[in-house]
Amino acid sequence: MQAMANDGPFLDCGILPEGESEAEAVTGGLEQGGAPNGLQGESAAIPATAAVSAVAAPATRPRRSAASTESVDLILPTRGARWPAPDLPGAHKFRGLVTYVDDEGQLYVQTEEQADSMGKINSELSDLYEGGGSGGAASPAGMDRYWSRGELCVARYPGAAAVTGWYRGVVTDVGQTVVAAAGGDGRAKEVLEDSVKVLFVDYGERKVLYPGKGELVKRVPRPLLEVPIQVRQRVRVD
Repeated sequence: MQAMANDGPFLDCGILPEGESEAEAVTGGLEQGGAPNGLQGESAAIPATAAVSAVAAPATRPRRSAASTESVDLILPTRGARWPAPDLPGAHKFRGLVTYVDDEGQLYVQTEEQADSMGKINSELSDLYEGGGSGGAASPAGMDRYWSRGELCVARYPGAAAVTGWYRGVVTDVGQTVVAAAGGDGRAKEVLEDSVKVLFVDYGERKVLYPGKGELVKRVPRPLLEVPIQVRQRVRVD
């Protein structure tokens, strides 16, 4: 996921004709009912820029400590909730950042405005969840060990230091993965560990994560449930 650092380069892009719906394409074709943003009786999406101030700590205030998460409104999304569908760019052609290219050659692209907003939001999410899952408010919790296909989450992207952090996601598959572990005699052995596949909805990439290691949590900041997905598929790069 090369662009999780949101540092370019930005390219000239254009919108391709739609096939399946944009929401279906980005969420992996999951059939999801219920309120689109997981808030009962509320459905209006808000710009990502409006959510930054709601999630972020003001620059004049110290970073939150593990014990100071009371000011963050964490919420458990309703059953069947989904992230709001991405907005169309204001023009047919726009400057965009390619965040991911899948196995079929599909491009996932953020506009300059989306990349800027996500850079700020992701920084605050990492500050909020790093070191114990939202400062201990959401994890460790028994419910974070058990997942179903289609559930929303905030998940830790594994990888190089430049992109490792916490991002919005949706669970696209659940199962078990063979992993290496140390045996009682000190020798390596293979064991089955509960795993989930998560789609990082604002970037387009999927990763296998392990709930038992605290790599994803169910409680998310309320403002982010109203922010549209910040990436588009079916985009051409000129």
